[in-house]
Amino acid sequence: MTIRYLLCTLFMATHALAQTTPLPASVIRWDAHPAETTRTGARRQLVDERSTTPLAYLEIHATTLNPGLAPHPPHTHDDLEELVIVKEGQLRVTIGDRESVLGPGSVALALPGDAHGFTNAGTTPVTYYIFRYRSKAPMDVARGQKAGGSLLLDVQALPLQANANGGRRDYFNRATAMFSRFEMHATTLKAGLQSHAPHTHAAEEFILPLRGNVEEQIGEERGPATAGDLIFLASLVPHAITNTGDSPTEYFAFQWE
Repeated sequence: MTIRYLLCTLFMATHALAQTTPLPASVIRWDAHPAETTRTGARRQLVDERSTTPLAYLEIHATTLNPGLAPHPPHTHDDLEELVIVKEGQLRVTIGDRESVLGPGSVALALPGDAHGFTNAGTTPVTYYIFRYRSKAPMDVARGQKAGGSLLLDVQALPLQANANGGRRDYFNRATAMFSRFEMHATTLKAGLQSHAPHTHAAEEFILPLRGNVEEQIGEERGPATAGDLIFLASLVPHAITNTGDSPTEYFAFQWE
C-alpha cells in the first residue's frame, strides 16, 4: 500500500464527510466570510456543502456582479433546486422564456431542469444570495410544476399586510420539486418587540435580516444578528427573535419540509 494511495483514500474520505456534515443551528455571519474577487465581481461562500434533516446537499453563497455583467451563460441543474434572494442592486433574472428585473427583497426560484441566468441590470453592483439544494427524498419535478413551476417574484408587487407587531409580506407557500411544503414570507417587526415566544416546529427554517438589528434565541443561547447574516434553525430547535434596534427591522423567514 503506497503513501499516494493512502493520501488519496484520506482525501476522498474527508471530502465525503464534508459533503454530509449536518449544518448546525447557528448564526452565519456575513462579515465572517470574506468575499473573493472574481472576473465579474465577487463571491462570498456562506455555507459549504452540508446536509440537513430533509436535505442531502445544501450550499449557500452570495454573488456580487459589476454593472452589465453576468457570472455565466444561462444554465440548468438536473438535480438541484435554486433559490435566489436579491440583497442590493438590480438583477435581471431569466428562467426559461421569462425575464424580470428584480430589486432588493425580490426572489426567484428555479426548479430542476429550468434554464436560468443572471445579469446586473443596474449602474451599481448587484448582490444576491444563492441557495442550492437537493432533497434526501426523491425529487418530484412534476409536483413542483403542478404547484406553479419556477418563480420570479418582484417585492414591489407583493403587498405588506400590517399587524400589531409591524407587518408581513407573503411570497409563497407551496410544494416544489424538493419539498412537500416550502413557505416564505418577510416580517416587519417594530422596535423592541419579540415576534413570538420561543417555540419549535418540525420544519427547518432560515431567517435572513434585511435591515436593522435583532437578537436570535437558539436553544438556550442568544446572540445578535444584523442585515446580511443568515440564521439557520434546525428541526425542533427552540427559537425566538427580538428587534433590539430603535427602528423597525425586516427579515425573511422561510421554512421547508
